[in-house]
Amino acid sequence: MSEQDSVRRFAHGTTHQTVYYPEAKAFHVCIPERTEQDATVALLGALDDKIENNKAIASIANKLARTKMVKLWQDHNLGSLTKESPILPPGWTRTTLGALCATGGGGIQTGPFGSQLHASDYVESGTPSVMPQNIGDNIITEDGIARVSLHDINRLSKYLLQEGDIVYSRRGDVKRRSLVRPHESGWLCGTGCLRVRTGASVEPLFMSHYLGEPEVQEWILQRAIGATMPNLNTSIMSELPVTLPPREVRQRFTDELSAVDARATHGLHENRILVDLRDTLLPQLMSGKLRIRDAERIVEDAV
Repeated sequence: MSEQDSVRRFAHGTTHQTVYYPEAKAFHVCIPERTEQDATVALLGALDDKIENNKAIASIANKLARTKMVKLWQDHNLGSLTKESPILPPGWTRTTLGALCATGGGGIQTGPFGSQLHASDYVESGTPSVMPQNIGDNIITEDGIARVSLHDINRLSKYLLQEGDIVYSRRGDVKRRSLVRPHESGWLCGTGCLRVRTGASVEPLFMSHYLGEPEVQEWILQRAIGATMPNLNTSIMSELPVTLPPREVRQRFTDELSAVDARATHGLHENRILVDLRDTLLPQLMSGKLRIRDAERIVEDAV
């Protein structure tokens, strides 16, 4: 048997490609110099550290808001947010979400139905359309977000989101909601979502965290329709009890948290750029197509 025959990996007639000894011998692996390897590891490690740091800041922001909410209820001996109390603290009010939105010039509205926006309408480049899978814990995630054309944005303009809106998943995990931040204004409230617009009646940041309170989330979940999959509608959300402290208390909450909230949301938005950048740089650095000094310059420009 020849040397060539002896190194065949697979028998003739299989669906696998046959590898011959001369071809294997001619295969070369390009390995960067050690200093380049070390610099690459350091650069990619710094990107990973930045991504994790941004996630940690977002987690801290949510925990801080939750702590302040709990303290607010405890300091005023508020037994329940959704049940009638015989006496509220001075200056406090109890209303419903529907009445609150109406007072502020807003409203509660579902996103477009599937008959208005088909899967074939989505485009590669266009305005983001927020779906249930894009709604996290008071944050909109852009990973895999669908996009629609300018034509459809004009056609569905009544469903556009504004800064300060709160968008809900209308089916499935109906407890999920997110505040719409400045850079998300003008995006579409997509199919399967529901938009809450309180308008001028209450501070949006405060309201977004109020709606994240466990008791409020449980109230929503218990009233959602559907045996196999919970579903929200505007009637359910309109009836949601809302217990509000005086405006100065809400404003203080907003003032104390707005800076850290802005930093957290900026970091999570930045993470999408950093992850894409890391995944793009890695193969180019490993193949030698990109030198480390050029990669460092790209990272500096990006962040």
